[in-house]
Amino acid sequence: MEVLPHHLQELKHLRYLNLAFNDKISRLPSSVTMLQNLQVLNLCGCRSLLEFPKDFNKLVNLWVLNCRDCFALTHMPVGLGELSRLERLSWFVVGRDSSVHKHRGGLSELKNLNNLRGILQIVNLGHLRGTKILSSPSLAFTIGGEANLKGKTHLEHLSLLWDDGNTRKGREEMAACLKGCEEDVQFDESLLESLQPHSNLKTFSVKGYIGRRLPIWMNSLNQLVTLQLAWCKLHHELHHLQGLPILEKLILGGLIELEHMDEDEDVDSWVMNEGAQKNESKPFFPSLKDLALRGCPRLKGWRRKPPQFPKLSKLVISQCPLLTSMPSFPRLDTELELLYSNIQPLLDTMNMSVIGHIVPSSTSCSSSSLYPSSSCEVEGLQYPLSKLKKMHIGGIYYPPKEWLHGMQHLTSLQEIRIDECLGLEETLYWHNISHVPNIKICGKYIKIGGEYLLNEDYWNNFPQILQVWNFLLSYLPLFSLHQLSIYFQKSYL
Repeated sequence: MEVLPHHLQELKHLRYLNLAFNDKISRLPSSVTMLQNLQVLNLCGCRSLLEFPKDFNKLVNLWVLNCRDCFALTHMPVGLGELSRLERLSWFVVGRDSSVHKHRGGLSELKNLNNLRGILQIVNLGHLRGTKILSSPSLAFTIGGEANLKGKTHLEHLSLLWDDGNTRKGREEMAACLKGCEEDVQFDESLLESLQPHSNLKTFSVKGYIGRRLPIWMNSLNQLVTLQLAWCKLHHELHHLQGLPILEKLILGGLIELEHMDEDEDVDSWVMNEGAQKNESKPFFPSLKDLALRGCPRLKGWRRKPPQFPKLSKLVISQCPLLTSMPSFPRLDTELELLYSNIQPLLDTMNMSVIGHIVPSSTSCSSSSLYPSSSCEVEGLQYPLSKLKKMHIGGIYYPPKEWLHGMQHLTSLQEIRIDECLGLEETLYWHNISHVPNIKICGKYIKIGGEYLLNEDYWNNFPQILQVWNFLLSYLPLFSLHQLSIYFQKSYL
């Protein structure tokens, strides 16, 4: 359907209108504004929709407006802020020159919509940056303040995007969005400072921001559970993230200039227990369960390595080649993904002492040993990563021999994937992973459900038969093998 019928206005009692995922609709007819009993208008995924009709403020009973993923939408309608019953507004588009154009609704349309709840995503904040009249940071602070996000106490999920929110953009295209002059940097800092939300927020996302630092009000979001920072400039270090006691999920991606996770001048402040001695440290993000660090090429880690993550369950590190210093993660139990990054954090964790209490029964027993001798009596002993169920390692060239030395103690591991690890055959301790029921190497499963698969797909990764026989005789636990079938093809003989 390209055009809605104009006699739509005759449906005076219509309360629900669903036009979701209609790619052909570019404009709504003015007759829509005559549906004064309309309560729900769903335009989600209408990617060709350009604008709303005039007199949109006549929809006085509207309480749900869903225009999420309407990427062609140029601006919000004037008068949107008069819809006092509006409770759900998933997508708000900042138009070019919207703050000075009388026919385009700007951020001020949000000022009185204090009944908004659930999710709000504000996109194209970068359009304000390019407005000459609003080029000064002081005016940016004023315009951002008109949104009155702090007054929206029922809002739980907020996303602030400087681009159009289209997730299909490539890496190079996103990196290009981070370029800007000094005036743009100061403008973004003032704008984000003015967009302070209420402290009840549960989820907060920022994307495309080119300011040097995060605003100080970040520490006031003490109910925050999920934080995502994507494609932000954030020069050298993270600021004002020490007051998030119940944060469970942290996602950092595309922070191309970030070098450290902590602040240089406040390096001691966040490791001090309240009322305790300066030397006594507390965990960094004590409630964190899910951590993802992707595409941070300059990230080195923490200046002062904090204690271990006490509750971390899932860890993803991708394309962070300089990351060497971070809290250990011995209690990781769901998934570990380490791709094209430094292997040192994994080695540091696996080389930790065992978790638990070792009672020495002889002088040869040491509580600091990773592998206690039989003369030790162990109480509640757990090896680092002994609860881990899934591991994916890739893009690590010539890994050190000790990298899988403790794999035999990862007794809960259900699947291991190893990709693009040059020199793998020389360093991998195959017998240490023989207990893992699912093993995938170089994109091919060699073991599924506890059964080895030495078929043609596997042989393509080891083209020389001698290597396969060496693998069989040297590494597989042949003493427990019940059946072995090998199929030859002429191409291998």
